[in-house]
Amino acid sequence: MKTESKKFITLMLGAIAAFVMIVVMKTDAFAATYGVDAMVTLKAGTTLYNTTVLTDGVAGVVPKDYVAFVVEDGEIYTKVTCCDITGYVYQEFIGHDEGVIAIYEEEQEAARLAAEEAARLAAEAEAEYQRQLEILAHSQEIAELAAIIYLESGNQEYVGQVAVGAVVMNRVKSPYFPNTIHDVIFAPGQFSPAYKLYDAIASGKVKQSCMQAALEAWFGVDPTGGCHYFRRVNGTPGLVIGAHVFH
Repeated sequence: MKTESKKFITLMLGAIAAFVMIVVMKTDAFAATYGVDAMVTLKAGTTLYNTTVLTDGVAGVVPKDYVAFVVEDGEIYTKVTCCDITGYVYQEFIGHDEGVIAIYEEEQEAARLAAEEAARLAAEAEAEYQRQLEILAHSQEIAELAAIIYLESGNQEYVGQVAVGAVVMNRVKSPYFPNTIHDVIFAPGQFSPAYKLYDAIASGKVKQSCMQAALEAWFGVDPTGGCHYFRRVNGTPGLVIGAHVFH
């Protein structure tokens, strides 16, 4: 009996050791594969519990095959977040379905791109709003700029109209000229048709292209590269745009 008892005890100890080895190996394998914040997958219908004591209630049921993130790993139950539900799930129900993960990543990328596009459109709308506010605040100056463009280059191609407006704006920004559009236009001996400026505005004859050219020049478009002067093409060296040479 002693021999049989020894054999029985040896077998039992061996079984217990094997069981312990399996649990340790399984726990180590899980720890190596899934850590906190690891991306895993759960099947539709998987139950998430409030605690590791199942009688404490259900946190929720996963509505579809989806990605989950490990919050707290454990030997038997692991705490995860899935589909806005956070709870404990038995380890055996945790998977790593590459197809589900691929779909999730595609959804996340689409959401990222949509958010970027929404942000871009919002920024553009805000920029346009600020632009319109600036136009409204400086409407008289811009009207004067458009009128002198019309009087000086109304018969020129559009880029030539912008160029005339840019010369005015370059002078406004220069310390060597008056610092307002009005004073630049009406400076003695500078813009010969300036005396007709308000008649042009009052008559409504200023072309839409000249108004657009004035807006572009106001907001910094400068085809002349910083010129402060222009005149009819007459052999003077400089940048020729249409019928004018800029220098």
